[in-house]
Amino acid sequence: MKFDSRITFPHPVLGIRNDILGEPEFDYEISEDENNHLLDIKMDLHNPSIKYYIDVKKQAKYVCEVDCYRTYYRVCEDSLKPNFHIVIPKREVSGEVNVQLTVTAVAKIDGYTNSLANADYSDYEFNLEKGDILAYIGGLNIQTDIMADEYKAVGSFVHFKGDSVTDISYNLSGQDIEIIMPREMFDQYVNHLKGNRFRPVIISSIVKEAIVYALTQYKTYRNSRWARLLKSAEVLKDYDFDEDDTDVLKAIEMSNDLLKNPHGQLFDALEEIITETPDNS
Repeated sequence: MKFDSRITFPHPVLGIRNDILGEPEFDYEISEDENNHLLDIKMDLHNPSIKYYIDVKKQAKYVCEVDCYRTYYRVCEDSLKPNFHIVIPKREVSGEVNVQLTVTAVAKIDGYTNSLANADYSDYEFNLEKGDILAYIGGLNIQTDIMADEYKAVGSFVHFKGDSVTDISYNLSGQDIEIIMPREMFDQYVNHLKGNRFRPVIISSIVKEAIVYALTQYKTYRNSRWARLLKSAEVLKDYDFDEDDTDVLKAIEMSNDLLKNPHGQLFDALEEIITETPDNS
């Protein structure tokens, strides 16, 4: 299921608006073996009241729901522990897989209260039925048609091209990000600047600029391969690609995370180049 955080509940739910103070958190790692996608999840509610109903009363559990719209694959697992190891058979999914994390009542709970509930709920107790949600921890989308190793390298979806142009421009309409350079500049890049020595210089200037521009245009090209690779990048997992338009400042921050401190790499490379260059003065 795709959880709609705008839905209204008759009782306070952690993670929905400001019903209950605090924000639940989760972290995850994606890997794979020959036959399966592997998803490891760790959660933290930061809420002693809900933990009491899980750990002591055993009336609620952590729930992980996984489904694939394209193949109708669906699995739902529950646990008294705040972690899951999910095995998703590759042959049973295709494209995007949606994962939703909640805490759900597994038995009737009479007189439910929460010590961190909003003041609007302070004088109320609630009778919860089996299946009612106590907390929405969060969700994520996994692009199963993108191999785990494929999106680790920016070079797998950013390419250079020489053409009859007067300045550098970017083409996002294809499956990869294309950096179009004046032909003479492109020849200089291929013949002299393509090696590892100048790589940080190119990344911190031309490639970073292309990534920033692409991130601001993500919604327009969200179905392209480069957009899906960016969304699936592990270092960008904490950014929300779907809710808001990405402004330039946010895109710059994201590009720094993706390229792993490109400015620091630039200055290290320049210092090395200067050290290696003979002083003929």
